[in-house]
Order: sequence, then structure tokens, then C-alpha cells
Amino acid sequence: MMCQWLEKLIISVATLDDLILILRRAPNLVKLHIEVNIFSVDVPKQYATVDMMPKYMKDFHLWIKDKRLLIFDDLYNILINMPTIERLSLEIETDDILYSQGYRWKELLSNLPKLSRLDMGLKIWIGWESVPIDVTPYLETFIKNGIEVCCYADTRVLFIDTIPYDFDNTTGVMTSPRASDAKATNMELFQQQARKVNTVCFDGRHELTSINDWLNVIKRFPNIQVLDITSINVYDQTEDEFLENNQQLRLSNLAILRYIRSTKCKVNIPFFMYLANNTILAPRLRTLTIMYGDLIYLCKRLKIDSFPRFKELCVYNNGADGLICLDDIKLLFKFFPNLEHFWLHVQSNRTINRSTVLITEHFLCSLPKLISFRLSCKKGSLRLSSLYDNNTYLTWIKRVCGVDNQEQIHTIIRKKELAIWK
Repeated sequence: MMCQWLEKLIISVATLDDLILILRRAPNLVKLHIEVNIFSVDVPKQYATVDMMPKYMKDFHLWIKDKRLLIFDDLYNILINMPTIERLSLEIETDDILYSQGYRWKELLSNLPKLSRLDMGLKIWIGWESVPIDVTPYLETFIKNGIEVCCYADTRVLFIDTIPYDFDNTTGVMTSPRASDAKATNMELFQQQARKVNTVCFDGRHELTSINDWLNVIKRFPNIQVLDITSINVYDQTEDEFLENNQQLRLSNLAILRYIRSTKCKVNIPFFMYLANNTILAPRLRTLTIMYGDLIYLCKRLKIDSFPRFKELCVYNNGADGLICLDDIKLLFKFFPNLEHFWLHVQSNRTINRSTVLITEHFLCSLPKLISFRLSCKKGSLRLSSLYDNNTYLTWIKRVCGVDNQEQIHTIIRKKELAIWK
């Protein structure tokens, strides 16, 4: 079915087939922002041809999330057949070395005569050694072709971003702590303060880094509201060592911290505390997302009484985090006494099923300010059979929530989800 009327679309799809199908069925698209998630080994069912490409496309954003999905030549063939593009934004993860060649980008851009803005973040898997990739030869190809970028790398991945980080619309930036040592075609442009970046997402890939590596990059984005850092492996430093160059760092708008997976769940406590418990650095911080193993490791070693600032806590658990036990959960009540919203998501029901209802009861009874509680699992079903009986449920919900009228409480009880809110 053709969608002649469709001009603007923001969508997430599974495969490249879905992207081609959209281009085929919506020939009058002017704006398309699309995220493609999965590499398929199946033979493609859709092919891009010149006659089917949108003739009026002006704003095209493409986010490729699997490194096997899109080789450079295929991207080239898609884009040159949309010569009306004025704004092009690309976030691409790939293992195709051609993405790192400035002359190929120059050739591509020369076929987009109306292009007025290019925003690009490339994550290219090309390394195999135990030492970081030398970015110099890749950077030189962009210098020779007049494309302003910065390059940085770890031992496996080469990152190439257009510079400056100066955007017309609010956006997010994906980066690495290795950007601390980035090289650029124009260092003045690279060091220019970011504009309209509200989210920064780091992937440390569990490679050994210093706290300064992370903070040197964070300070380039002082207006962010969300800081997302994953795969963290930070060696020990004294507070003086990393504070010396970061005393003036301020993240006055930061509201959400996502601290996802330290190596072996061993949280670097000075780094975490600097981000999470520093009211001078981030006075508006109120939401924390963290892995269960990291959180329990942290709570068993902290010297403070609590984190009174956090109102929302989201905890993820998978196989590396071990079983969820009530004694560990009770630590959370001590350290997060002011929680209003809590969400626990487990990869498998096996990590919690013996204690599902009991843990729920303790949360509802122990946190007087709690407004919403959510428990969900990806694999298997939560053991909630005792709550399926209406009379049992009514008695239980009144008791644990301390209410006389169950209509004051709203609940969702499903095989994979339990949600309770006031």
C-alpha cells in the first residue's frame, strides 16, 4: 500500500528491508528519521532502485545499530539517489573500513548539491591489537578532503565525529572516554562549547581508563540533562589526582545518571561518588539507573548514610549480577530513603521468583514516599499466582499499602510485569 500523503516520519525498524520498504511506499517523504536495529542473514526481500527513491527528501537521519548492517557502498547508493537532501545526520556502527576514508565522503557529499548541514558519528570496528588504534592516517584523509572531523580510538574501535558539536535541535552524542585524547582537523572547532546537546552516552568497552579520561570529555558538554556511561573500567586514583583539573566542572542541568556495568561489578567508588553525590557538580540530579550487582557492591562499601537526593531508581539485573536476595534489597531502603519511583527489571525470572511478592511488600512498606513500583522480567514469568485470586489480592494490597479503599491504588499484574502506583 502506497502512502502518498506521508511527508514526515520518525520510526525504529528491525532490518534494512524495512528501511527500503518505507522508501518505496512513501515516495513523498520530506523528513525521515529512522533507526535500524538488526542484521538479518536472510536474503533481502527489498532492493533500492533509482525510480523508487523519494524525490522530495530534505531531512534524513539514519541510525545503524549493528556493525554488519550497512557497508559504505550501499549507503552511498541510497544517498546519491536523494539529491534533494539538505540536512543529513548519520549515527553508524560498522566494520567497513571505507567509512574511515575521507575521499569517499568527499565523493558522496559532492553528489548532494543542496546539502547545508552534515552531522555524523561513526563507530568503526577495525582494530585487533592490544594497543589503541593510531588515528593519524585516518584523520589525514579528512584533512586532505576538507571535512571537519575529530578522531579517537581504543584498541578495537575508531570513532569519527563531525565538529563542532553545535546542533540546531536538541540531540544526544555517543562517545568514548578515549575522546579525551582526540585529534581533530581543526582543534579550535573541536574545543568549541557544545550547543543543544542534552544527552551524552559513553561506551568504555571495559578498557582500562582513568577518571580524568571521562571527566575531560564530560566537561565539553556542560549543559547535558542525561549522562549515560556504560562498560566502566576505571583504575584507582586519589581524589586530589582527578579533582585538580576539574574543580570548575559544573553540570547544572544534569537530572539523570545512568551508570551501567562496571567491570566485574567493582564500582570505582570515588568516580561514582563524584558524579552521584556531588551537589556542587550536579544540583538537580534526582534519577539513577544502575546494574544490580554494581549497586549492591556499592552499598556494602559506602561510608555515607544515604543518597537523599535520588527520587527515582531504576535497577537492571542479568546473569552477571547474581540472584536477588532480600537482605541486599534492604540496603536500598537505607541508602535511598526518599524514593518516589522504583523499577527493577530482571533478565530472567529465576533471579527473583522465590522472593517476588516478599520483595514487593518490603518496598511498599519501607519507603513512605514511594509513588510507583514496577517489577518486570524479559525471560520466563514472575511468580505472582497468589495475587491472581481477587480476594487475596484485595486483602494484600490494603495491608501493604496501608489503605482502607483499594481504589486508591492502581495495579497491573501480568506474567512478566507487576506495577503498583498511587
